[in-house]
Amino acid sequence: MADGADKAREPKEKEEEEVEVIDRRTSKGRSKKAPPPPPASEEPPAAPPDAGVAPDGAAESGAEEPKLDAQTLEALFPRSVYDVIASPIPLLAELAWIKIGLRAHPATGELDVDLAEAQVAIDTLDFILGKLEPKLSPEQQRELRTLIMNLKLNYASRANPDSGNN
Repeated sequence: MADGADKAREPKEKEEEEVEVIDRRTSKGRSKKAPPPPPASEEPPAAPPDAGVAPDGAAESGAEEPKLDAQTLEALFPRSVYDVIASPIPLLAELAWIKIGLRAHPATGELDVDLAEAQVAIDTLDFILGKLEPKLSPEQQRELRTLIMNLKLNYASRANPDSGNN
């Protein structure tokens, strides 16, 4: 009987072809053999409840993430936390000028005065300077201090318009 069982398995094994798949996403020239397809009689396994959802909660589009080159990775993931906390300085400074009312909002072309938001932007710049100061050159420190001082003076003149006329 064992011979009969072996013969019954033989045609099934012959039907399954080995397919060579070259995965170009990982590295060049490496090949992986694809697993044989499941028998037609079996149903595909049920997807887990979180299938199709990325770890951040967004639905997956089915496309694999592209591999990033070293230069792109360097831009996305700076080597130092100081690089990261310095990155919002230009944006915060521009928003402070806009919220003080000395520059028009770029999207609307109108003045968008909000002194409370200007104060938050200026305070945040001051905080960032305190964290970055040991890593900045004297010239960079001077430039950032001057920027913050100018923002504070202009904020004060807008917040207390009567104080300058005494």
